[in-house]
Formats: sequence, C-alpha cells, structure tokens
Amino acid sequence: TEHVSGGVYLARMAAPALAALAATVVVLLVRFRGDLHAAVVGRRPPAQVDEPLRPGPLSVAATALAATLVLVLVLPHPAVWVLLVALVVTVLAVRRGLLDGGAVLRRLDLPVLLALLALSVTLGALARGWSGPHDLVDGLGRWPTTGVAALAAIVMNNLPASVLLSSGPVAHPRALLIGLNLGPNLFLTGSLAVYLWWRAAQRSGEAPAVGGYLGAGVPAAIAGMAAALLVLSG
Repeated sequence: TEHVSGGVYLARMAAPALAALAATVVVLLVRFRGDLHAAVVGRRPPAQVDEPLRPGPLSVAATALAATLVLVLVLPHPAVWVLLVALVVTVLAVRRGLLDGGAVLRRLDLPVLLALLALSVTLGALARGWSGPHDLVDGLGRWPTTGVAALAAIVMNNLPASVLLSSGPVAHPRALLIGLNLGPNLFLTGSLAVYLWWRAAQRSGEAPAVGGYLGAGVPAAIAGMAAALLVLSG
C-alpha cells in the first residue's frame, strides 16, 4: 500500500525489524536456555579438517541473498528479477551437485503452491469487488491493525491475507506489514516458508511437536510484534 523504492522501505523499516529481531532472540534464548547451557557445557573441540573448505550450499545461499538485496534496493519492481535469481541459483546448485533436483521439487510442494496462488487470486478478485476487509483495517489503530493482520495470516496464510487486507491504501500500512510478517510465527499455517519446512521435516522423520512450536513461536511472535510497534510508534 506504500509505493516506495527498496531503499526507502529499508530506511523506514530497519529500526522495527532490528527491534523485532532483538526481541525474538531474547525470547528464544530464554526459552532454550537449558538446551544452550547443555550444549556449551558438553561441547567438544572441533575435529581437524585436512582438506580445504570448498564452496557449498551456504556460499550459494549467500550469493543469492546478496544479489537479491541489490535488486530490491536498486530496482523499482524487482519481483520478477528476484525470481529469476532464485531459479538461476537453484539450477546452478543442482548442476554442481549441491542440491538434488528431485528433492527440490518435492520440497516445493507444487500442489500447495498452486492452491495458495489460486486462493490469493480469488481473494484479490473478491477484494476488488468487496471492500469490507480493507475498510475494517483502514478504520483501526496501529496495534489493532497488526493484530488483525496476524490473525488473518494464521487463518488463511499471510500471502492471501495480504491480498485481501491491502486492496487499497490503509491508515497504518507498516503496522499491517508487521502483523503479516511476524504474525505467522504464531502457528504453522501462517507462512508458506514454515509450512514447507514442516513438510520437509515430516518427510525426514524429524517433525517437531506442535506444542513445542507454539511454545517458542507464540511468545516470539508477540514480543517481536510489540517491539517493532514500539519502535514504529516512536
């Protein structure tokens, strides 16, 4: 709802983002302090590495992240170029043997992606003809706007929620953005990234318990949103 460049967006949202990050780190440190203490006390010296380190998945990811950051900051409409970078990096990683092509396709979960796209398109068409959700958000204050956005994200995923709630300019667009981005941490359904991670963990037999996710995600989401809004209010 705010048509600004990536650089302007960064300048406006850097402080709330850093505040949310700091609050999330504090919550996770408190939540997992026992595990962290056990890991530090029981740690062993690193094994000696005889062979020189070779570029791996982390270097590929870092390259993609750097290219994406440049595109977002420089271009007025970087979405297509960011997608192209992701496709090129993925193809190169598969060709170099850093990723398995079949595993990439399985983890993308194409049926889910297509269903999410269809839902987003449907809600976008609905929002153009019915302004009820937009009018609701437009009439709220900063904190309620974030709350409604977070709730909508976990009910229908944050991508279709953003389409439905931001069909036009709203009174507090950055508060809406905070809710759509941090609210998904409240539950597994809030974000496509979390859902894909969950499915990948299930396939590997390591899916965490829902209660464990909620125990970390709920306080982290609430603290992150509150910290971001406090900085934004200032």
